[in-house]
Amino acid sequence: MDLESESDRPVRLVLGENDRLLKPQNRVGIDNLPDQVVRSITNKGFVFNVMICGQSGIGKTTLVNSLMKTDILSKRSPQTHVDGVSIRSCSTPLVEGSVRVELNINCSVGIADQQDREHSAKPLQEFLESQFDARIENELNTIRDANVKDSRVHVCIYLIPPSGRYAKALDLSIMKALSQKVNLIPVIAKADTITPTELREFKKSIMKSLSENDIRLFTPKTKKESFMANLPFAVIASDHVISVAGEKIRARQYPWGLVDVENKQYSDLPLLRDVLFRQHTYDLIRSTDDVYQLYREIKLSKLGFADSDKSGNPIRLLDTYEAKKQQHLVDLERRESEMRQNFVKKVSEKESEMENAKKELESKYTKLKVIHEREEQHIQSQMEQLETEIKEWELQKTSKTSRQSTRKK
Repeated sequence: MDLESESDRPVRLVLGENDRLLKPQNRVGIDNLPDQVVRSITNKGFVFNVMICGQSGIGKTTLVNSLMKTDILSKRSPQTHVDGVSIRSCSTPLVEGSVRVELNINCSVGIADQQDREHSAKPLQEFLESQFDARIENELNTIRDANVKDSRVHVCIYLIPPSGRYAKALDLSIMKALSQKVNLIPVIAKADTITPTELREFKKSIMKSLSENDIRLFTPKTKKESFMANLPFAVIASDHVISVAGEKIRARQYPWGLVDVENKQYSDLPLLRDVLFRQHTYDLIRSTDDVYQLYREIKLSKLGFADSDKSGNPIRLLDTYEAKKQQHLVDLERRESEMRQNFVKKVSEKESEMENAKKELESKYTKLKVIHEREEQHIQSQMEQLETEIKEWELQKTSKTSRQSTRKK
């Protein structure tokens, strides 16, 4: 780099209310700061978290593999029984040039497989909230983990069945619940199963339903018009790699020909890939920060944390912490006092019960003792009477024997 040409660049300094330009004699090097930031971030790598939602069999695994042009996910056996809605996660490192990305895929499992589908969105919401809660917990720790990875879901792709008429109520209810916690992008799956005319009308119907139900969709900071014009994306995906003219492509084989999933004339798969990984990746991450900040504000408000009091005066976090700590100590003291009182009360009640039981036992003992003494006296009297009768009987016997002896003589 030419130092003389660099030294001609003025350095702008802000001094109070007056601004002036200073021309250093030699290059300082502060213009190298962006390069340092880029190198640091590139060396650290990136984390991008994607959620794929939709009913079973709609092609979530196939879509992921087609998007990444490689088999990242393996298909779940159709015989596998799923009890309720759950999340199946997969993490894979991606390297392109000098950029490393840890791609985390979270696929929903079990949507529309149960008879009671009213609470299908709850497990998905709880999963999203658990990632936010983990970040809040790390921020509130005394010693923060600076190297903790971002586990928040940056985008949710919701696959809509290609009915050709309107979106199902179940899909709308789940999308409405998810749109409050994540950047939502609706996608029509298996778009090759309906005609172009039906597809155009289906897209209009879906966008109308989304608007009527106040479902918030991801809106990029740039190229907003072109992005919104293509919503919902209508994609075609395939797990089959076919060789055409010496080139391997992912396509769907039909008796009448091939459907190339990368053909933009009838498949929005390349557009969806560009949105996720080429044009709006950073917008999705930044938008996730906005969603997280709103969730964090509501969560901490429920816990009693606030930025200002009722008069509008700012409240420091340490002051809130001290107040919470004091309140916690007061509550502990109150509960300790209540426990002590309850303990004394229970001990007193137990002592009273034992005293009553003792008196009852003593009363029973006295009664039994009297009965025993009476029976003993009765038995003694009978024994004395019996002894008297025995003596009398012996006297009679002796007298009778004597008389008999006298007669014989």
